[in-house]
Amino acid sequence: MKKITIHKSTIELESVDGAFVINGQRHEPNLVKNPDGSLHMLLGQHSFTIDIVSSDPKTKQVSLLIDGRPLEVNMKDELDLALEKIGFDASHLNKENEIKAPMPGTILGLMVKEGDEVKEGDTLLILEAMKMENVIKSPTDGTVQSLLVQKGDAVEKGKILLIF
Repeated sequence: MKKITIHKSTIELESVDGAFVINGQRHEPNLVKNPDGSLHMLLGQHSFTIDIVSSDPKTKQVSLLIDGRPLEVNMKDELDLALEKIGFDASHLNKENEIKAPMPGTILGLMVKEGDEVKEGDTLLILEAMKMENVIKSPTDGTVQSLLVQKGDAVEKGKILLIF
């Protein structure tokens, strides 16, 4: 089951045997992919053209155009709902706010400084371990808040190197 929030309304959605169960009510839409990539959906007596403008798997937000009208949709899957039930917010699980040393070694170089904006995949620092240079890259977009090491520092596995 998924929970989908549109504006301030939430619906429960399940896929069962090719049909959708929306808030406990079974619907059997007819979906056709158009040559331009949009979807055409016939649901009961209603016809819709759906364009997926963007989708962000990290935030689970989808931007749609339905018959040319914009619509923002937030989705929660089974994992999100289970974690929410026990008091956790799954949206924070994918957010890295600190970089830890993956192994013991020596800091050979720092490619960023405090206050730098970084993008996912940017090189943050070089860690030498067992005579090999290991490039440590950013797992996310963010701003470097604190650098906790300097060039030449020896670090143990798990030591926090920088904080976003």
